[in-house]
Amino acid sequence: NMTLEAAKKLIMEEGKKYYSGAEITVSLTGVRKFKIYVSGEVLKRGSFDASPIDRISSVIAMAQGFTSWADKKNIEIKHSDGTTGIFDLLQFEHKGNISQNPFILGGDVIYIPRIKLSEGMVFISGNVAKPGYYQFYKNETVGSLIERINIEKETTDWENSFIKRGLNPAKNEIINIPLDFIDSHDEDKTPPE
Repeated sequence: NMTLEAAKKLIMEEGKKYYSGAEITVSLTGVRKFKIYVSGEVLKRGSFDASPIDRISSVIAMAQGFTSWADKKNIEIKHSDGTTGIFDLLQFEHKGNISQNPFILGGDVIYIPRIKLSEGMVFISGNVAKPGYYQFYKNETVGSLIERINIEKETTDWENSFIKRGLNPAKNEIINIPLDFIDSHDEDKTPPE
């Protein structure tokens, strides 16, 4: 692997050996393509042609996006050299943390896991942008959950929104979302038990 500048320099030095006095220029006409693989909770699994300027987010778009069961906080990339990285794409989507949306490499295998319902699940309903089931992480507050999944919309009526918690529909707990959890994301706040 060589940078464009290094390649230009090498080509010009070698060219001058054979064509003294000639003006040599080097231009990039296209970016190389390579295969990457996407599996797990995306709408279209398989291999895709990508380039060194593609990031996780663009690969997910090639795979037609996430399923509603995707765990965007734990996206795994296995590189052809055997190394593995775990990335939180929500950090990029909501906070612009580019380190969580890295460039991909040739031969990468990107795996999007399914949310682990056994580790905590909530159902959010009401006048919100994306009602549905969401993974609830250990030590996560209601406010940070709402921020993470980005469900608020201009017309959201928090006073009439609720969280349904539990895996057994007969024993689900319905929790009204207190406004102080929405307004404050203090670490010492925890959702009602």
